[in-house]
Amino acid sequence: MKIPCVIVRGGTSKGIFVREIDLPATEPERTQIIAQLFGSPNVRQVDGLGGGDPLTSKIGVLSRVQESDEIGYLSGEVRLGDLEVNYGIMCGNLASGVFQAAYLLGLASKPADNRAKILNLNNKTPIIAVYDDIGKALSGKQVTVKLVFNSPGGAKTGRLLPMGEPETEIVLEENKHICTVVDSGAIYCFVSAADFGLIGNEHPEQLDLLFDFRTSIEALRNRVAEMINLKSRKGNISSGQVKVAILSEGNGEQSHIQGRIINPACTHKAYAVSGAIATCTAVNIKGTFANKMVKKSNRNNILIQHPEGVLEVEIKSVLDGEELCIENATIYRQSRLLMSGEAYLPF
Repeated sequence: MKIPCVIVRGGTSKGIFVREIDLPATEPERTQIIAQLFGSPNVRQVDGLGGGDPLTSKIGVLSRVQESDEIGYLSGEVRLGDLEVNYGIMCGNLASGVFQAAYLLGLASKPADNRAKILNLNNKTPIIAVYDDIGKALSGKQVTVKLVFNSPGGAKTGRLLPMGEPETEIVLEENKHICTVVDSGAIYCFVSAADFGLIGNEHPEQLDLLFDFRTSIEALRNRVAEMINLKSRKGNISSGQVKVAILSEGNGEQSHIQGRIINPACTHKAYAVSGAIATCTAVNIKGTFANKMVKKSNRNNILIQHPEGVLEVEIKSVLDGEELCIENATIYRQSRLLMSGEAYLPF
């Protein structure tokens, strides 16, 4: 069996794009096909196209949106070592490669204004991708893509602050943690690095060796999901839909805040686009420790230090009464088309 696919590097991630119509309509058949395409459940993914790392084990399922000129984009992370695809969180980095893949897969035509409209099917929010040169993007050359994520706040839970407050005290085995939980781009639980006795600039490999720290993070992730379901307007949030990040102060002019995203498998080697949107949101909410960490008057544009460099994010927000409303978030990513063709499946 063969399946048409396109591989694109978007930002700090690399993913395989396929058409929804080429996949089985039901689970677990769809998961089985995607896992075999990547080479999972082998952790090295040696018998597939995956790269043996969470940042290179991303799937983008594309479709035409009925009665619209948008490209439907369902993002998933193919687990290493398991027959599982997590659709709980959209990969914002790979959004920069959606148009190239959709065009080559026959789902989109070339726009005259270098703009592509995308519907993020993970949380039903629109994305605008503006390419500096759309022809160049289709030739395999690296391009800069301006990504505008519209209405990211409350997409999963119905509330920008799922806990109903800027800070929440969570007790785990007699240890108190002050957390800020926001639903903006994705559901993120932020906690101070100092809360765990950390500086905040540790390398991902160092953090992965801290057994007690990682155990506490997973317990925190599970507890936050439980609490959201008790307080949320929508409920049914799984722990896999909750991201956890530790924050610390930036180093002045080069960055305003520093972050590390702790995923269940391992610490993120860079910083997720969804995490950048959520971080900037938390910085702009009065009463959060993230707001106090950033020493600048204009917090709508911040620089986030992460293990591979600095990520800039800008949000446009307005006050609706006393509540913050996020109209959109803008991030620039580099993208490059790597391959298009057919992948062979082992049956």
